[in-house]
Amino acid sequence: MTRALALLVLALGVLAAPSARGADGRFHPELARAAAALARTRGAEAYTALRRVWNAWDRADPLHVEEVLLAATKSPRLGPPERAYAATLAALARVRRGDLAAAQAQLRALGYLDRWLVLGPFSNEGKSGLFATHGPETELSAPITPAKPYPGAERPVRWRAVPKDAFPYGFLDFASLVRPEAKVCAFAASTVRDGDRAAKRRPVTVWVGSGGAFRMFWNGQEVFAHDAYTAHDFDRIAVTVPLEPGPNLLVLKVCGEDRAPVISVRVGDARGAPIAGLFVSNDLADVAAATERGAAPAPAARLPQAVEGPVQWFRRITDREGASAAQLEAHARYLDSTGGDDPARHLARDLAQRAAEREPTIERLLLAGKLSEDRNRANEWLTEAERRVAASGAPNRDVLLARAYHRRGSPNFREALPYFERVLALDPTDLDALRGLLELYNLAGLPRTALARIERAVEARPHSVGLLALYAAQLRLLGRTTDADEVEARYSGFRFDDPGYLGQTLELALERRDRAAAERWAERLLAVEP
Repeated sequence: MTRALALLVLALGVLAAPSARGADGRFHPELARAAAALARTRGAEAYTALRRVWNAWDRADPLHVEEVLLAATKSPRLGPPERAYAATLAALARVRRGDLAAAQAQLRALGYLDRWLVLGPFSNEGKSGLFATHGPETELSAPITPAKPYPGAERPVRWRAVPKDAFPYGFLDFASLVRPEAKVCAFAASTVRDGDRAAKRRPVTVWVGSGGAFRMFWNGQEVFAHDAYTAHDFDRIAVTVPLEPGPNLLVLKVCGEDRAPVISVRVGDARGAPIAGLFVSNDLADVAAATERGAAPAPAARLPQAVEGPVQWFRRITDREGASAAQLEAHARYLDSTGGDDPARHLARDLAQRAAEREPTIERLLLAGKLSEDRNRANEWLTEAERRVAASGAPNRDVLLARAYHRRGSPNFREALPYFERVLALDPTDLDALRGLLELYNLAGLPRTALARIERAVEARPHSVGLLALYAAQLRLLGRTTDADEVEARYSGFRFDDPGYLGQTLELALERRDRAAAERWAERLLAVEP
């Protein structure tokens, strides 16, 4: 049995333990529950379960999180797309551990495009830009001309190449490429060619993750549009297209509202698995070669869908008349956990409320309350969950914590304290409860009492990234700078990619006029965010 599989077995053993105190303390119970949920998932529900594993990074030992993700990349229970998503998260885990070269190599092997030409920004005031014609939409069967200007949002704009290795982690963030950043649209273009030059036409899948709405064009033809303004996550949408011999031109028009758009594109085989030897280029000669076939009558650019992305899978399942409460809940959880809910549409809230009304459970009531914008309505969902917990006779950590934060947001915020304490009676290392408790202690002028609580928690779970961050912040609040530096050094070993920490450390080196340290931290920051 591999080490990763052994960890999964251990996770299931933790779940079977009668209480957290009787469990193996080395394997965090939240990660154990996440691993068990992953083992039970069906279809696109695996994306939510994998995100839950990823989100345990701040609580559990990061090594355990990484091992569970690596096990998922080889799991026969998951399909090729879900295994690729697990491999994406595993690569990002390498970034967090500081192994940047390995992460970049893994993402390239998965088929993420990293060579781009970009154009923009164009106006998206009132979300009017996605289906407007800005010029390039009608010229995608012709070679790209870098010298040609287009009327941009504030000034003429031209196609330009994104510097090599500027975005080596699978996504392209227009916040670093366009001004202004908000309420704009932009274009991104790249070419893809089969590594086997003798290969014939074959179907491939293009997996798009978008922070914002987008339209997708393949070899000059529009093949998909998605008008929801969501946060970015990888592999949301899958589109099956023909990979022609020679270069194939992919163009995305992507639009953002309050922030600049972000995209990621992965090209896989017909089932969504990575393609060995895929060649990606932003060379103008390859673009010209791809557009040459536009002179002849083009075959259909989109083929019958052999696979679906999670957005399409969940929509198909929950749009049906007889969608079950479990399916509605699963869709809501996917949107919530991946930032996939358009804030103007509140689809996750509506799905969660329908699920809770149709077949109420404690978990569904809590989800409906969490996603409710109305505080009074959220309290109603939470009160019903509390009633069910009282009837069961057993304490429920999630209900107690939800009530604690609900009280924390009230004028009588100190009423949250006993609820945080009850959660910590169940698990003294609970990160969410400790975060709330420390805030209240500091407001009450009891920073040393707060420090004692976090010290005991860190002693119990020395590899918890979230606990280390709280510990360092509390030490710094008390003026114990040297001790805080030591704890932050431990923290940075698990969060090499944290730009906030890196920026803070760089500023400190500059204040101390430590040139060597400043250069070292600046290089590390640029390696993480080129």
